[in-house]
Amino acid sequence: MDAVDDAQERELAVLRRRAYGPDADIDTDPVARARLIELEERLRGRDAGEPAAPPDADGPAPPARRRPAWHTALVVTCAAAAIVLGVIAGTAPHAGEGVVLVDARTGVRITDSVIAGFVTSPHTRLLLSIPLDGSFGDYVDLPARPAPHLPDSSPARWLDRLGSYYVEQLWIGRTEAGRACLVVELGDTTRGRCIDPADFDDGSLLVAVPHAELSERPDGMRPGESLGFWWRPGGRVDVLVGPAPGGG
Repeated sequence: MDAVDDAQERELAVLRRRAYGPDADIDTDPVARARLIELEERLRGRDAGEPAAPPDADGPAPPARRRPAWHTALVVTCAAAAIVLGVIAGTAPHAGEGVVLVDARTGVRITDSVIAGFVTSPHTRLLLSIPLDGSFGDYVDLPARPAPHLPDSSPARWLDRLGSYYVEQLWIGRTEAGRACLVVELGDTTRGRCIDPADFDDGSLLVAVPHAELSERPDGMRPGESLGFWWRPGGRVDVLVGPAPGGG
């Protein structure tokens, strides 16, 4: 089955937001739901039994290549998850060094105070949670394009493109040295970060894109806010919008 082209990839991104975003309504639109399933089927591309790269004990594994499945319950769950984010701790979100905050929505412990301040801010909202288990399709068959350079001295061990989510492309990967990396392509520029496995386990891999650098913005996003991509333990990349991390 042919892979989707660029126009269909953009169509798929819209359908995914209708299915998994906070205002999910695709369950009431059988035509759109059928189209989503059709495009997800196209993204399978390779045999569903293709083995994934073996995981290592010291860092995140690449996304699994499982067959996508449609579950109406997932729409309800993800829509319900689009809540104002909070913090479980006796400290304010902008905590000092050594303070561990626990995100109320995900249960993830975050040791980086700047990232914790963004993720747990009462003004930050969840737009989309991208599962890395293959249920958004087989990322390998997205239209071919050169991979970005990782912001790390170690070469890439693996690199996966997740698609367009208000940015040109979103990538995750891992270096030969074991560092987890997240890269956002923005036309001629990129923003990215690579971190050690221990920091990844502490919920500290976030790339934030300021309002001014986005050509496409979520509804309601205001100047002074950033679009954040948070690859967190548990096999998901959360797309968030909220006050710029660290006030910058």
